[in-house]
Amino acid sequence: MTTEPPPRLDFDNPKDVKRLLDAVAGRLHFLNRATDESNYLWSLAELIRAAGKLTDLIGDAAMTEQFGSGDARPKLTDQERKDLMLVLLDERMRD
Repeated sequence: MTTEPPPRLDFDNPKDVKRLLDAVAGRLHFLNRATDESNYLWSLAELIRAAGKLTDLIGDAAMTEQFGSGDARPKLTDQERKDLMLVLLDERMRD
């Protein structure tokens, strides 16, 4: 079995962020198995893994339009952006 080196904490791109969050999620799953098999900790690990999957949307034109940028106002309100982020996380937790 080949294992990748741990991701650097001084990440430079979305792929590095995704690898870092996946490594954190994996470590949490390991600790969970080694301790009390907490459903809370398992869920936290999966949430972090899902957050890593959201890095695929960095730079996505549709997301930039919805969330805004330094050059453009967001189409969504603060609350709508939070709600959309939670929907996106939920979708990725089902993957």
